[in-house]
Amino acid sequence: MGAAAFAECWLPHVAGRGYSGHVLTPRARGDLRAQVHDVMQVVASLPRRVVLVGHGGGARVVAYVLGRYPALAGVLISPLVRDRRLPRPVGNPPVLVAGSPDDRVVSRKALDRVAGLYGSAPLLFPGMGHDLMRGPDWAEPIDAVLDWLEKESVVR
Repeated sequence: MGAAAFAECWLPHVAGRGYSGHVLTPRARGDLRAQVHDVMQVVASLPRRVVLVGHGGGARVVAYVLGRYPALAGVLISPLVRDRRLPRPVGNPPVLVAGSPDDRVVSRKALDRVAGLYGSAPLLFPGMGHDLMRGPDWAEPIDAVLDWLEKESVVR
């Protein structure tokens, strides 16, 4: 699925709220180090610092990029992160963990654990599955993420 999951609904919605966005899928056959490298190459080439958003296994990549790149914020959607520890984010940006207690891939316990690594609780969307970016209620999570970013004074 990769970046297409974000490009379909969320990216146009983000633009509609007045923000620019980029999507990328790191090399599929690369290990974590290679995928982090791919993302670092892109974010380092952008003219300003960005908010990093990752879904599933991509959330793990984002967590490791946050340990090397001074992002404005990080958003981990339905994170497939089994690591007991993650790198400390450079510059201490806010990090949001979001998911659904009804996700069949990432358990509520896993959401709580990953959010706890960042000193917070997860933002939950009951009734949604693993892919918060798709389905009839896809706008609710991205609006909540954008509202959170605005509240944290990361954007606007």
